[in-house]
Amino acid sequence: MIIQCSPIRSGSTLIWNVVSELTNIEIKKLHNIPKNLKTLKMISTIRHPYNSIVSSILRYDLELNVENLKNQISEYKKNGGKDFSMVDESNPNILILRYEDITDDLQSSVLHICDFLTIEKNKKKINQICSKFSINNMLKISQELITFNNIDKKTKIHGKHISEYKGNINYKDILSEEMISILQEDSIINLILSKFNYE
Repeated sequence: MIIQCSPIRSGSTLIWNVVSELTNIEIKKLHNIPKNLKTLKMISTIRHPYNSIVSSILRYDLELNVENLKNQISEYKKNGGKDFSMVDESNPNILILRYEDITDDLQSSVLHICDFLTIEKNKKKINQICSKFSINNMLKISQELITFNNIDKKTKIHGKHISEYKGNINYKDILSEEMISILQEDSIINLILSKFNYE
């Protein structure tokens, strides 16, 4: 079994789909790190936590206000944020891919996964996977589902899974100074920023 585990809104569904196409090994998709990880390989994604939290607000069509921000900070921390603030990224059984790298060059991320899982790098298959799970193709599936409560059982993509920003959210363009200050005061989020070299 392979564990696919990431904080919410960090590209985990995309990578779950990629790994599902690459191998027949069972893949378990989680947001919190399992305790029995010592015997398992884990593929994870991490994204700037501010952008993950903004993305979470957008998927629910929530108003951008302080109350909703605080609620989504709490949801982020409960669903992977706290675990990943303490994750041992030097563990050889863990591959952590940066969301920003995945969206910039999916093919390179797929090659990293192949190396990690010691899977043959079949160029044709990798190109097909990258095409199948391009942001535009995932957006089409998401738009047909309309709301986040609807899910495509095969791909695990929800409605509103991909926003109008197509994965390129910049919290600085969306959040007020007050909201950014609230994020800056959160100790767990600060640990993630520091651990993964986000500014």
